Amino acid sequence: VVSVFDEVVRVERGFGRPESVQEFDRYWARVHLERSAGLNGAMRLLIRSKGRAAEIGRCLTDDERSVVAARLSGSIGSMGN
Repeated sequence: VVSVFDEVVRVERGFGRPESVQEFDRYWARVHLERSAGLNGAMRLLIRSKGRAAEIGRCLTDDERSVVAARLSGSIGSMGN
């Protein structure tokens, strides 16, 4: 689950309840869509900030990741404020 708040972008992972939580300063967070180095060459969708990253959307298709990336990019980082 990705939640965008006034100051923070929160990425929660888990089944039924969060088992891990990462938070990023909303102003400095950036969305990255990049081709993976693996054999299948699938896209990876990441939120990055200050040397840390969280991969999101692993269960999505590349087209779906592109849509999510565009929507998140408009909501976080300096452009989203």
